Amino acid sequence: MSRTLAGDTIFSGFEERRILPVATVVKGMPSASATLVNEAVLYRAVGGAPVMRAQLEHLAEMVSHPSVTLQVVPFKAGAHAGMNGAFTLLRLPDAQPIVYLENLDGASVTRRPGNVAAYEEAFTDLQILAVGKQESLSMISKAIKEH
Repeated sequence: MSRTLAGDTIFSGFEERRILPVATVVKGMPSASATLVNEAVLYRAVGGAPVMRAQLEHLAEMVSHPSVTLQVVPFKAGAHAGMNGAFTLLRLPDAQPIVYLENLDGASVTRRPGNVAAYEEAFTDLQILAVGKQESLSMISKAIKEH
């Protein structure tokens, strides 16, 4: 299972290169994908209204996909672990879990069990704060209308 957190730095301004991995995971991959996006991602205008609408429409489609769990972490959740930056947890069959981190300087990967456990805990905590499928879809649909 691939798990992605998209936070305030989430999608680094909601760029297409960040959305495409979700679509790539869906095509032909039997495993599931769980993605969390901060509500700010839905409103931070990058690339103009047509680009934002297209990106948000793609997210709305992904919410309905059977192998994708996509949830929004709402503003009302307050301060949370995702505010420290985006991360991806990747679990592949017969492989040690990996945490992928991206920042201004580049990217890094860690497989250290203690580090992976900390990110798994953060992701679980964020899933608890995130709204469910229908409310996430409603929030995305509202944002589409505002772009």
